[in-house]
Amino acid sequence: MTFDYELFLGQRSGTIMKCLIEPTNRLLKTFEQNGIKNTIFFIDTTYLLKLENHSNQKSQENLQVISNQLIEIFDKGHYVFPHIHPHWKDAKYIEEIDQWDLSDIRKYKFANLNQVQIDALFDKSIELLSKILNIEKSSFDSYRAGGWSIQPFEKVKSSFLKYGIFNDMSVAPGKKVESSLQSFDFLQAPMLPYHFSEDPSLLDNHGDFKEYPISVLNQVSKFSNNKLLMKINWRIGGKSFGDGIGAGAVYSKSFGSEKLMLSLDQPVFINWKYIKKYVDENSYLHFISHPKLLSEISFKWLEKVISVLKNEGSEFDFRKY
Repeated sequence: MTFDYELFLGQRSGTIMKCLIEPTNRLLKTFEQNGIKNTIFFIDTTYLLKLENHSNQKSQENLQVISNQLIEIFDKGHYVFPHIHPHWKDAKYIEEIDQWDLSDIRKYKFANLNQVQIDALFDKSIELLSKILNIEKSSFDSYRAGGWSIQPFEKVKSSFLKYGIFNDMSVAPGKKVESSLQSFDFLQAPMLPYHFSEDPSLLDNHGDFKEYPISVLNQVSKFSNNKLLMKINWRIGGKSFGDGIGAGAVYSKSFGSEKLMLSLDQPVFINWKYIKKYVDENSYLHFISHPKLLSEISFKWLEKVISVLKNEGSEFDFRKY
């Protein structure tokens, strides 16, 4: 189970309490009650760097609150790894509501940055996480790209090698997007973990790096195209806890849009019987979720998912796969 620990990345970021602190506290409580450790939190380090470099007192207080939660996540036996959204560099602070405007998306994907900028973001991200958790920089051996835009890999490979990052979790097999926000092609990616060398979407048994692909489903439920049912769902507990506004990209090219990443974010889109069947038939499942997008229904699903996985004798630590 992986969680992208981040605010909304568009016109209004949302607050740390609604998007991060409160839903993550609930996740940690649920995991503790069920004896589960080794879930993975990918931390949007570029936001933390923005807070660190912002002189506003509230920003410094927010950084401390978030740092305390990251320490708690780590101390409770879960993984903490970097997750980088470069366009935080151009975010503007909205002081009256203590939120950020990330409407400037020119640096949303790494491909739009030069090598010096990319290297600096990795250096500062690893350094900050290391300082917050008081652990060695070599501890952060896994990564997820912002917007899943891990390609071209050559842009980040030197940073991977520098810090011993040999595990990537950015690939969603069967999906491809080319837009102002995202750029990736995972159409040829395998569904099970594999080694790679120069392209994270292509199997190379002799490659030094490992890809742990996000599990992708082929079934979309009746809810996805029915506005009335979606509105009913929203009223009965499907509204996400987060209070921000996303980037809202319009894809210029998109393939595999009928495929859904396995997630707790919008479980109403997926038929539960289908999930149960998927769990029974597959040895590997990779959930990708976001604390900001979780809802009351998400946590009902989480309890059901945990029950099924524990009955199956599942191992939650990716390192033991």
